[in-house]
Amino acid sequence: MSSKRSSSRGKNNLSSVDNMNDYQDLSLLFIIVINCVLYYYVSLLEKEKCVCSNVWQREYIKYLTITLIVLAILSRFIPDKESRSLFQMLSFIVSLINIYSMFTYGHYLAKTNCVCAVKEHNNLYNFMVIYNYIQIAFLMIGVFYLIIFVLMMFMMMGK
Repeated sequence: MSSKRSSSRGKNNLSSVDNMNDYQDLSLLFIIVINCVLYYYVSLLEKEKCVCSNVWQREYIKYLTITLIVLAILSRFIPDKESRSLFQMLSFIVSLINIYSMFTYGHYLAKTNCVCAVKEHNNLYNFMVIYNYIQIAFLMIGVFYLIIFVLMMFMMMGK
């Protein structure tokens, strides 16, 4: 009877590992697709010589999206958990910089009424802006949870 239980526990552990790998693969695919769309958008503006969009953020976003794609792919193949965590921390820092550059770039394009970036490629521009706001929302939720966690740790240490 106990061998059946341990056998079923082993199967549950394997299925949870498989689920985690599925989650990581889906996350990797999501990161790659999102960054490919963003790369396509800024490259398209560059290719079409959209002068009003030619600010430092455009080039920065272009190379940063490539960097995020490479980091995402490489992180999947790092077997060591500590090294993968360090790699993911690097990706997180790069993503924070990307959030700032996309936020300022989106507002710049709207403020200057850059027709070739905003009007002619409305769907791609809206995708970038909406994705950026989603990133900011997740970042704020993460900061909120971090504050709650720190407060709970202080409360537990005081007891």
